[in-house]
Amino acid sequence: MVGNFVFVPTFGFLLKNNQIIRHSIQYLLVLSLFCLLTACNSTRFLKGDQVYLSKNSVQFAKHQESKITNKSNLAYELANLAVQKPNEKFFSIPRQYFYFHSMDTVGRNKIGMGATKFLREKIGEQPVFYDENLAQASVERLKNYMFERGYFHNDVSFYTRYKKKGQKVEVIYVVEPNGQYVVDTMRFETRDTAVQNSLAIISKKSRLNPGAPVDAALYEQEVNRVYQHLRNDGYAYFLPQYISKPIARDTGGQDVNLRLEIAAPKGDSLHRKYTIGDITIYPESKAANFLTVQPDTIIDGVYFVTGGQPFDIKPRILLRSVLLEKGELFRQKDVNDTYRRLNSLGVFSFVNINYEPDSVQKDVLNFKIYLTANKKWAFGFDGDWYLSERNIPGGNQNLLGLSLNPSLQNRNFRNKAELLVMNVDLGLELAPFADTNVINTLDFKIQGDWNFPRFEDYFRFYRGLKNLKLMPQKHYDNLRSKATSRLSSGYNQQILINRYQLYISNVSYGFTMQRTVRSRLDVNNFGIDVLIPIVQPAFQVVLDENRFLERSFQSQLITGFLFKDLSFIATTKPSLKGHFWRFDGELDLSGLEIWGANKIYNAVADRATKFQLFEADFAQYIKLEADLKRYWTITRERSFVARLNTGIAVPFGFAETVPYVKQFFVGGPQSLRGWNARAIGPGSFLDTLTLDQSNQNLFYQTGDFKIETNFEYRFPIVDFFGKINGAVFIDAGNIWSLGVINEEERPGSTLALKRTTNQDGVITNDLFLREFAISGGVGVRWDLTYFIFRLDLGTPIKNNFPDFDRDNSYWVDFSQWRFRDVVWNIGLGYPF
Repeated sequence: MVGNFVFVPTFGFLLKNNQIIRHSIQYLLVLSLFCLLTACNSTRFLKGDQVYLSKNSVQFAKHQESKITNKSNLAYELANLAVQKPNEKFFSIPRQYFYFHSMDTVGRNKIGMGATKFLREKIGEQPVFYDENLAQASVERLKNYMFERGYFHNDVSFYTRYKKKGQKVEVIYVVEPNGQYVVDTMRFETRDTAVQNSLAIISKKSRLNPGAPVDAALYEQEVNRVYQHLRNDGYAYFLPQYISKPIARDTGGQDVNLRLEIAAPKGDSLHRKYTIGDITIYPESKAANFLTVQPDTIIDGVYFVTGGQPFDIKPRILLRSVLLEKGELFRQKDVNDTYRRLNSLGVFSFVNINYEPDSVQKDVLNFKIYLTANKKWAFGFDGDWYLSERNIPGGNQNLLGLSLNPSLQNRNFRNKAELLVMNVDLGLELAPFADTNVINTLDFKIQGDWNFPRFEDYFRFYRGLKNLKLMPQKHYDNLRSKATSRLSSGYNQQILINRYQLYISNVSYGFTMQRTVRSRLDVNNFGIDVLIPIVQPAFQVVLDENRFLERSFQSQLITGFLFKDLSFIATTKPSLKGHFWRFDGELDLSGLEIWGANKIYNAVADRATKFQLFEADFAQYIKLEADLKRYWTITRERSFVARLNTGIAVPFGFAETVPYVKQFFVGGPQSLRGWNARAIGPGSFLDTLTLDQSNQNLFYQTGDFKIETNFEYRFPIVDFFGKINGAVFIDAGNIWSLGVINEEERPGSTLALKRTTNQDGVITNDLFLREFAISGGVGVRWDLTYFIFRLDLGTPIKNNFPDFDRDNSYWVDFSQWRFRDVVWNIGLGYPF
């Protein structure tokens, strides 16, 4: 709504009186509802016979006997084909209202004129008046679309349904498909017998096999499949245009015989099949004079044009990325993979591969590969600000971070196209909402990464798995062709003011493999992390009162010598409506080799020794975490997201607990937004510290098992220096302990499958499903293109613990609700 604003001088008083606030909110809701029903009625702007188009919908004729496949998807597609589309709404208010309101400029000053322009261009929309001619044009468009989908005898009509006393109209398009035609037989026809024989290899896997609908989309897929096959079978100049539109012959029913004709190339009667001839590489093609110089070096049958200059990149490194081989059949896949490999080296700013028929042997293609190198050294200096929340005890919530990041890169380390990166991070984190200690964290980090443009199996681990038949040959070949290796090392010092210092050193070796366009695998085979905390007296008091936290907050060595961790990310291809899935999985293993060596040593030496290094324990645990998200696109700017996150971390061997930094917690900006981080659980355990949000720096609850689910509806609000979007969300979940040792210190924390009570009727443990905490709220996302600023306001709806005074109810007593129960969460980007 747009109207006059009245500033009440007693606003400060209202904030101090929650009862007045509640009555004020109720009054505002009633006032807003009145405005929606009266002042915001855009129908009062109609003139003459004007009628607003309120909705387009699609109905299928009820007398249809044949089944319609994917009926809901088809209705969605058809509704979006309508020529006229109704106006959208802004918080349930038709956007044309704001457009009409902005047209009234009488008596407005410059500020008022600017406001009306903002309303007209950013919030309002020109009204869409129903036009019968456009509805009839939509009928023809729907008919054509149905015909392309195989409904050759379809019929489409429409009728209107008036609302609001004839001031709004809904157009209903009635579709009579009259049966979808399907393929009876499909064959390729061409005078080129070589092409005919080649297509016979893939004919059984056609998209247009018997029983498939005669669908234009399937035809396009079939054309692309044939094109890809022939290009990979030597036909370097074959194009999709050579494949005709399907020629159908009616068999008398709703089955058709399809025929696809392969035309001959212009000026020739046959398509020519090619093999690879000479391959010439120009390692420094930006020097124009090199392009006219003759090859001066031959390595493994490949020509190089160096112009007498030394190689900046060792030629065998280049040859490893060139998958073309003289005398072999031309395959488009090899050309594409060569492009991908050369670009992935990171050494070249430009890669171009040209080929042309040999002047003597017409069936041979000669290749020229032009490379333009990047600068070898690159120095960068960046500054940044960010919002974060540390997964460490004693840390503030909603931290504002400031950092300086100098970096140095060598893009051709050792002249082997290896990428060496050195980064330094100097950080300062502020807690703007803290009563004391606004400076929360000082951070120093140095990180080095040595990236290899190939898969290096130095320990012969994967070759051994292949030789032992524990890894299929094709998976091993995928590693060798797609994976790139890396060696990383870093040192991090974090200082939490008046709490503790945390020293973290790490070294790791592993690989990254882009399995497909939508999936990636990251593996660390070898890794050692050293965590050493130095506690200040103020925080030692907290540790002395919490044995659980003290045990898990010790110096730790997290190790893996054959396998340390992996992460896997996969995203499905968006559906026609824009729906898709995303999966993130992680596996973390520490101490397996150390535990085995320790057991062998104890057996041989007949001792009960626990290995340590510099009085630090070797962490021994296995951790699994899975995150599954589903995205639904409702309209172009509205979406719904659902998320399920679960994980388990179990100690083994000589360890009693999992290191604190590896345990699970809930609450905070990316989790249950009605609570601060680490304020919930585990199980039905209630930490009395969490009853007062001013203690949020002391929240530390974590667990070994987690289940969390989130639901969020996202919608646009207004365009204002970027896009401002809103969200409504519900979060639910909890953590639990799997060790009995924690039950003594944190009653009710253990995962349980049934309710147990003591002699006084007090619940000591409950079914874990009842212990799910639930929160809800609203949020704002300000999309500034380069980043998204996010503010979420959440409040508890259901606690994780029962209220004995309220008949063991888990639900929040909203009669006692106050505005101070709202938790503010700020962050960058979407929460998930």
